[in-house]
Amino acid sequence: FPSHDTLEDLKTESAYVDFLKTAKPFILPQTKIGYIVTARIEKYREITEEWLRQHGVQYGKLIMFPSDSNEERDLQGMHAKWKAKVYMELGDTVLFIESNEKEAEVIFKLSGKACLSSTGKMFKSLRLEKFFKLNV
Repeated sequence: FPSHDTLEDLKTESAYVDFLKTAKPFILPQTKIGYIVTARIEKYREITEEWLRQHGVQYGKLIMFPSDSNEERDLQGMHAKWKAKVYMELGDTVLFIESNEKEAEVIFKLSGKACLSSTGKMFKSLRLEKFFKLNV
């Protein structure tokens, strides 16, 4: 998945779309994953799906942020809260990987389920250890 730290600098629509199309992968899963949950809005589904195809990412379902515009989404300021809600609704899911470490911690605290940041920091509950042997 591309790193999102640079998105703060992408204020124009064309710069943002260009970023979505050309972002260099930061983490690429090597096996099929069940869900991708992104704060990108539905408007960018096609671009996102094409990027995932180009990078060989196999997944079951892509869940996009329910907003009509980036501005509306950003005014809500609820990226992590929304992701935590979706994560809780996906009852069979036991690990969430988040590109932003602060958001990863919020997702863990709100969901009570394990969350790994792309920096390698693991936020976990004891429940995860029932499913995996963890060496973190």
